[in-house]
Amino acid sequence: MQDTLHVLIVDDSADDAFLLTRELKKHGFVVDVRHADSRESLRAALDEMEQIDITFCDYTMPGFSFEEANDMLRGSDEYAPLILVTGTISEDMATDALRGGVQDFLIKGRFTRLATIVEREMRDARARQLHHQAENKIARMANMLNKAQAAIIAINLDRTITFWNAGAERLYGWKEEEVLYGNIDSLLFSNAAEAHAQAMRETTIHGEWQGELVQYTRDGRPITLRCTWTTVDDEMGEVEGILMTCIDVSDQKQWEEMFRRAQRVQTMGMLASGMAHDLNNLLSPILLAGSLLKSKTTDPANVRVLNTIEQCVYRATHLIKQALHFTRGDGQDKQIVKLRYLLHEFEQLIRGTFPKSIDISLDVEKKLPPLFCNVTQIEQILMNLCINARDAMLDGGRLSIRARRMQYTGDGVSVLAEHDPGLFIAIEVSDNGAGISPEDLDKVFDPFFSTKSEDQGSGLGLYTVSNIVKEYLGEIDVVSAPGKGTTFTVYLPAYSDSGGQESSEVDSEDLRGNREVLLIIDDEKDFLAVCKQAVEAFGYVVMCASDGPEAIATFADYKNSIDVVVCNREMPNLDGVSIIRAVRSLSPSIPVIMINAGEDANEVTLAGLNLGNILMKPFSSQQLLKMVRKVISKYVV
Repeated sequence: MQDTLHVLIVDDSADDAFLLTRELKKHGFVVDVRHADSRESLRAALDEMEQIDITFCDYTMPGFSFEEANDMLRGSDEYAPLILVTGTISEDMATDALRGGVQDFLIKGRFTRLATIVEREMRDARARQLHHQAENKIARMANMLNKAQAAIIAINLDRTITFWNAGAERLYGWKEEEVLYGNIDSLLFSNAAEAHAQAMRETTIHGEWQGELVQYTRDGRPITLRCTWTTVDDEMGEVEGILMTCIDVSDQKQWEEMFRRAQRVQTMGMLASGMAHDLNNLLSPILLAGSLLKSKTTDPANVRVLNTIEQCVYRATHLIKQALHFTRGDGQDKQIVKLRYLLHEFEQLIRGTFPKSIDISLDVEKKLPPLFCNVTQIEQILMNLCINARDAMLDGGRLSIRARRMQYTGDGVSVLAEHDPGLFIAIEVSDNGAGISPEDLDKVFDPFFSTKSEDQGSGLGLYTVSNIVKEYLGEIDVVSAPGKGTTFTVYLPAYSDSGGQESSEVDSEDLRGNREVLLIIDDEKDFLAVCKQAVEAFGYVVMCASDGPEAIATFADYKNSIDVVVCNREMPNLDGVSIIRAVRSLSPSIPVIMINAGEDANEVTLAGLNLGNILMKPFSSQQLLKMVRKVISKYVV
């Protein structure tokens, strides 16, 4: 069934309107016609007609011009075609009419073209309507896509960019007008071209590809993107382009990597804890044996050798503690440190590990005040700064470390502007390497920022240094320029104590015993053997036990004879705390020295057992004997 054609005829002649209507019906059109012969009747028709499919308008009407009628018609229905009807028409008239929005024209009385014009114009009107609706739909979709946070890009098969949303502008830095209809290969795919080509192949073969790509922004900054690419088909079902959706996951990747490193450090911490226990057990007999031999020789050469062994053991113990603190992430107790000696030890460390092409110099002021600090943290500051200096001098150069006292008066040092006047220690680490560009200089202390490649640094070294310095209420400054080297200066408040510093050394005393009996409990038989020999050499009687049941049984048999119990906290099967509880149940007042009840010990449990006498392995025989004399003089009558 043919649809009704809603027709509006604007003509001052009713006869002409009748003839036009008759011709439409003659050509087989089912019409609903409304006739308007004046300005008022046209306005009424436009208000009352719900639908206008086509309009025929006379060119010459008395008191009512075609231009006025055309303006009224254009404001009513932008899709309905307008056909000009006139008795005669000139070339200029036809040109003006077409410019005014007329689709075609008819000469009155000559209707041979009427059916052709109506069918064509109705078809074109429908096409215009569909095109406009499609444009509106695309505009709405583009508006929604522009509100998306993700970068959304459309390209055709020759890699030409056909859509670039606001998210892509924010992510990459190029405006739409700068990249539209440009080639995406040269814009985004010039780096890692093979990875992008593989993604393109997967998309065209399978219709979709998902994965991660590294691309670069307008300013050259690398970003990691999580992408979904899908093909777009035309009306015939043929692939005509690719739609790319990309999300920046650079920060997420950095946090994931940081988490993985934290897990590795946690694993290292567990391994280091076990290794530390074993190493301390190995070092303890060496230190005890050295102390024993040193007490039995007067040969200066032998004493020097034994002193060297002793110092090496202490150094190894210090390194073990550093490894534990670093991998566990805990802190050390702060202590008063003479920075001069620490710097000289540090210099020897890097001199033996840094390339010989780097000339290392150390300049420390002689009257340098002490620091109240955590030794490991200060070494961490120095190590980070020196490693950065080393990496800036790949072909060799000069590394200078300088420490001096500085009395800050309130001006002259910009980074200390917010500090009160006082005494500071300034530590400078300088190199004559590549230097840092001005645009990077303000970002060197930001987390994850690094001028090195990904396999050379995490971007957390200087960030960590900055945090440690802030913890000490200090400041750090950097001066650098490309090709002119870099100088980092750390300002730390010096330690001052008007009451003076008490010596940690115990006054000289007689370490010899008077046949007092010691029960030493440890699962390391080598340690027990050396410890027994070393302590007995000073007039004590030593009984040994290598496990909990043996220790408890021995104490039960000789509890009235044993004066002091020395027990390792870390015992197999039955731990040291349980052993001491059993011993105390038999003799509540027996003095106890606990070995290795240090950093991870349960302080509440130890306090409940009244254990204030603690030694950490490795220790010398003198340290053990001093502790024994201390508890004997306090508890043994």
